[in-house]
Amino acid sequence: MNNTHIDSKVKFIDALRGIAILLVVMVHTMQHNPIKMPDFFVFVLSLCSRGVQLFFITSAITLFLSYNRRSKSEQNIKINFYLRRFFRIAPMYYLAICYFLFQDGFGPRYWLGDQTNITEVNIFSNFTFLNGCNPYWITSLVPGGWSITVEMMFYLFIPFIIRYVQSINQAFNFIIFTLLFKLILQEILLLNPFNVLERLWREYLYFYFPSQLPVFAFGIFIYFLIFKNSKITEINLNKWLILLILIVLQIGFNKDILFLNHIVFTVILSVFVYFLSKGKLNFFINKISLFLGKISYSLYFVHFAILFWLQHYNLLSFSKNYITNYFCILMFVLILSSFISLIFHKIIEINFQLLGNKFINKLK
Repeated sequence: MNNTHIDSKVKFIDALRGIAILLVVMVHTMQHNPIKMPDFFVFVLSLCSRGVQLFFITSAITLFLSYNRRSKSEQNIKINFYLRRFFRIAPMYYLAICYFLFQDGFGPRYWLGDQTNITEVNIFSNFTFLNGCNPYWITSLVPGGWSITVEMMFYLFIPFIIRYVQSINQAFNFIIFTLLFKLILQEILLLNPFNVLERLWREYLYFYFPSQLPVFAFGIFIYFLIFKNSKITEINLNKWLILLILIVLQIGFNKDILFLNHIVFTVILSVFVYFLSKGKLNFFINKISLFLGKISYSLYFVHFAILFWLQHYNLLSFSKNYITNYFCILMFVLILSSFISLIFHKIIEINFQLLGNKFINKLK
């Protein structure tokens, strides 16, 4: 596949990031709307939380693409990969840790469950991206921080996954393995909550890495369909049957409503990603989605802060109509957050990525 064709695909990936962050902002805006909304409207908007899974799918595609391309020209590919990902993720996340400690303090909060304060160990776990190892740490410090520790855990395993997943059949086998691993571990841990608050434990079993690993596996599968011109027909019919059974078991074990189950939604999103890559839904690739995609990482943190301060100063009431008010808040948050995120993108993200590249070049 020539570089021109790959570059066009990268543009499509930027749009995916933009769609994902828009969905995430939409669901969090709904949660801050001071006007009570009908249950159906809340239900529909709650589905936007699956924008995080769209991020994970997109991440898997991007990482497989970049790692395989660089492996042909770089000798220290593993070390370089880890350094690039650190300089890509850590600076903004470290800034977010400091900011949200200033904003929210060290006191009790929803995601701390029955614990009374943010501890030094909790803070340390966030700086080392180990917060995913504990239900009290995983997302109690930085809003949405659970997705960052999940991403970093995936980065850790990428070189090893790439080594053993070299075809669409192997990618499909990996999906089956991750689903089976998730289901077995989930049932074991549901029966052994380790004296953790029940609500927090169930949330943790959704947040933690094994629960989200199948989402990345689907992204890897889509990578082979898009960039390796592999065919779905290469997969044995028996394997499709196994996948169907595992998904049905997933729904049954979780006792979720069908469309709230993140694995089922991952399948739907994977189909969407595939068709978008084939030019079937080009209206999703536009200036807005591409712009939001470019600043999506900073925007992920910034919109939480914007919503907090708007709520703090009672600036979330624009209309008595719940629909009008919701979309007014959404536009206000998007515009203000995008402006601030663009600044962070240029000052923090780009500069630290350049610094990372300079560091890598010195190691050659």
